[in-house]
Amino acid sequence: MARFSIDSLAPNLAEFKKLPKHVQGRTLLKLLQDRHPNDTFHRRNLLLQPYGTPDPIGFAAGFPDNERQTALDYLLKTPWQFLVINGFIADVGNDFFEITAEGLEEAAKDVAAASPDRSIIEALRFLHPDLQTYGHYFTEGSLKVP
Repeated sequence: MARFSIDSLAPNLAEFKKLPKHVQGRTLLKLLQDRHPNDTFHRRNLLLQPYGTPDPIGFAAGFPDNERQTALDYLLKTPWQFLVINGFIADVGNDFFEITAEGLEEAAKDVAAASPDRSIIEALRFLHPDLQTYGHYFTEGSLKVP
């Protein structure tokens, strides 16, 4: 089975940054699952450059060589926080993380598939009771914005 590659979504870091945050996060999740399927991982260890090799694990494989380390730095900031906030990865101690059961379910989905924004769903309870029933539009992805 071929490894998941970030360049299947964008040819370079500038284009990747234009993708929605949930797509960026799910991309990192798939990369982590592919490279660390049953392991824990530490963010600082992922940033190591043995013998001056940028991105030795291949998270940004397919991007131009001069962008690979910058892309790895970016992946381990904004997309990483998306994974932590949504509970797709969890700290198991000493800053080591593992993919959670929810993360494994999420990683099985298509990277570009619509994903409900949990902050919106959680905020629905603050709406007027007549409007709280509209939550299904967000969870089903059926909300159409003109």
